[in-house]
Amino acid sequence: MIEEFKYFLLGLIQGVAEFFPISSSGHLLLLSSILDVAEKNPLLLSITVHFATTLSTIVIYHNKLKKILFGIIKQKDKVAISYVLKILI
Repeated sequence: MIEEFKYFLLGLIQGVAEFFPISSSGHLLLLSSILDVAEKNPLLLSITVHFATTLSTIVIYHNKLKKILFGIIKQKDKVAISYVLKILI
């Protein structure tokens, strides 16, 4: 149970730190060291936590993402097209 809580805490810190202009990976490594999480493959842990952050972001913003995507596909929403082009640049 303690190990699951440690991983939950790592995920929570990763999720919060991802949206600030700080190194979420650095915080993940630092907290892993503090919590003494002996991970056999730290790269896999980092990738998994980043993937979970991406999925949760998509779930939270799915309505906005859907609106932007359909606006681009239909080529009617000039604001959505401009927004995506600015992101890509």
